[in-house]
Amino acid sequence: MSVVLNATSALLSVTSFTFYFIGVIGYSVREEAVKNVNWFHVFQRNSVHVNAGLRALYYEDSTGTNAQAIYADCTQDFCDRCDKYGHSTFALLVVALVLAFIVTLLSVSGAFAPSSSISGANIALSVTSVIFGAVGFGLFTHICFPKLENEVNVDWDYGPGAIFTLIAFLLMFIVAVLQVVATALAPKAEAATASPVKSEAVSTNEL
Repeated sequence: MSVVLNATSALLSVTSFTFYFIGVIGYSVREEAVKNVNWFHVFQRNSVHVNAGLRALYYEDSTGTNAQAIYADCTQDFCDRCDKYGHSTFALLVVALVLAFIVTLLSVSGAFAPSSSISGANIALSVTSVIFGAVGFGLFTHICFPKLENEVNVDWDYGPGAIFTLIAFLLMFIVAVLQVVATALAPKAEAATASPVKSEAVSTNEL
């Protein structure tokens, strides 16, 4: 059972790593990256298209107006807040991403050799990844998002960057729960692994 739990944890954590990485791409200022992995967007057919990332925003409308706003360089009301918390969110997600990768490696190791110490480390790392991911997500969505809504008074939606980040830390929460169960089962798995070795040693001594 511990093997299954650790294998599942490895799969979920590597998926979380990938999703965190998608969120991190939103830190780019390149137009293609911001449009494809935006954190927030407005899409009104034949009207306004707006894509906002962690560092930049791109605007275009049906009249042919195109505008770019790098938060660090612009002067609108949303710029300072979005710039400050965009950097913070990026840093937090990088840490969460690295932790998810470490959990992946430890889970693979635990799948081959179940250990309560490995599961304990995974619990601590995955919970920390959840916290960093959730705080990063919360900072940008709850501070920058309202400012953007006030600036462009239309219906905004969350984009791939925000959505995948949300899924990423939820997956890491599931990993933490699985590792709690794995920790409880690890002693039995370790004992089962050790029993054949002991039996073989006894047989050798008898001979």
